[in-house]
Amino acid sequence: MGNRGKIESILKKYGWIEKSKIGENTVQHTDLNFIETYFPQFKKLTERGEANPRQCATMQDRILMWKGKKQIYGTQASNLLRPDKRYAIWPIENPRDVNEIRFKSGFNTTVEENAALLKAEYDPSEKLPTAQN
Repeated sequence: MGNRGKIESILKKYGWIEKSKIGENTVQHTDLNFIETYFPQFKKLTERGEANPRQCATMQDRILMWKGKKQIYGTQASNLLRPDKRYAIWPIENPRDVNEIRFKSGFNTTVEENAALLKAEYDPSEKLPTAQN
């Protein structure tokens, strides 16, 4: 059984476990179905202070991106937005207020600084990709 199998068996048995019991590591890099299954538990724990709000925001943005929707926190970049395949920050639902939203969720960088860290371009008016891209 690989790491994912072990994690999934723990989550099925116990649900998402509070950070006070296991620390703040989360599962971010897996498939949409897996993340969507356990995200509601993770979000509830975040609201109770038992999970990392930045990791929750990142997971929520990843779900939205994978579903072809605009993200909230500006944590995700993709090479699917531009014909030349350069990395760009995935479109954001509310670009005018994204930095305030980020700071309220515990991020200490702006979306512009995050873009630089990800070596991605940031255009507040970025559009969602179309089927032709």
